[in-house]
Amino acid sequence: MNVYQLEDIVLSFLLSEPKVVSVSWHLEDAQYFCQELSKSHVGLPILLVSVSMQDYGYRVFMDGYVIYQASFDEEADVFEVYLVSRVKQFDILNPYDYIEEESKLKVLKSDPGSAIIYFCPACWSVISEKDKVCPSCGYDLTEFHNMPYEYKLLMGLEHPVVEMRINVIHTVGMKDLKLALPQLEYMINKESNPIVLMAIVDALGRMSHPEAIELLRKLSNHTYPIIRSRARYILDKKLRMSTS
Repeated sequence: MNVYQLEDIVLSFLLSEPKVVSVSWHLEDAQYFCQELSKSHVGLPILLVSVSMQDYGYRVFMDGYVIYQASFDEEADVFEVYLVSRVKQFDILNPYDYIEEESKLKVLKSDPGSAIIYFCPACWSVISEKDKVCPSCGYDLTEFHNMPYEYKLLMGLEHPVVEMRINVIHTVGMKDLKLALPQLEYMINKESNPIVLMAIVDALGRMSHPEAIELLRKLSNHTYPIIRSRARYILDKKLRMSTS
């Protein structure tokens, strides 16, 4: 099995140390078990893996429904069931590996001896720690350092490193930052990475503003099944709490 052939969402589940809870030679038995298990573990993904001589396939259940599948083989020899109790957040090993290919990032100068990579918050070019003005766009970096923390977070939502962007989304949700809602809506409209979208769903679930509810309603009709399912679950939970 080649890791690079896996979808991001499946890879994130497999790397989260899922617990094997059942092995079956019959699809009907495995599917029924997954449906019932996912109902009793609300909000947690249940991973059904089809194992054949040629390949592996994946089907993900949540709250009794199939929310995602990839290369699943219903005629496979064996079916394994995994419980994903927590989707792990991964540390960055090499920030350059996380910069998307289509990014317009310009690598102009950095400090080769440093493990930290510094970015201009205006154009996201790589800069030196000692730069006071971005050599690419001329942005006054001292102005950024004097900004309120909330505005730095807003700029961080455009970070070219995906993991950094996810961390900022998480912080925005924890701080219940209303100023970030228009930018989150913009990201919902243009973002294709399901991991980033899942982070947005979870952040909106932590926020108290009516606009967050409206964005969750929008995400509950998203084209990705896993995003729809997660958004509906969080939206229903928030609405129940507001009426209780």
